[in-house]
Amino acid sequence: MAAGLLLTMSGNPFVYYGEEVGMKSSGSEDPNKRLPMHWSDTDETGVTKVPEGADTGVEQNFDAVDIEETEETSLLNYYKRALWMRNAYPEIARGTISIVSSEAVTNDNTAGIIKTWNGSEIGILYNLSEDEQSVDLTGTELEGFEVVCSLTLDNSVVESSENTVKMPGKSILILK
Repeated sequence: MAAGLLLTMSGNPFVYYGEEVGMKSSGSEDPNKRLPMHWSDTDETGVTKVPEGADTGVEQNFDAVDIEETEETSLLNYYKRALWMRNAYPEIARGTISIVSSEAVTNDNTAGIIKTWNGSEIGILYNLSEDEQSVDLTGTELEGFEVVCSLTLDNSVVESSENTVKMPGKSILILK
């Protein structure tokens, strides 16, 4: 979800080396920040050596790239979907932001913004809670907008009808 938030913000986000597969380093020493990319647990072809002074045998919390590429709901594929969304809708990176003021949209669980760029508007809805949220857009700045894509942790389908959307927990919707 943090990656989704970052990649729907204005400007130029930076994805640090290995962040897209959940890599971690160990300890506080600088060489640990340059551990070899976690390409595979079984194939070491082309893998660089551990920098001098870095810890060896650091166990990663997420699968290696070769496994994450095959898993539809992996962190790597979440990043890919978020980046696709960002590229498909230039309003995300370049647009000016206005907050959807209605408490039906922006409250303790959900938040809504509108981004405008070159005369084009999109809405972005965030469900920051663990639970599904039903958001009624009637009477808000997003009334009449339709869901054009979504970013969910489990690739679940977002349901919408008329001016109501059901957002899975920890999800982001783009509306146009």
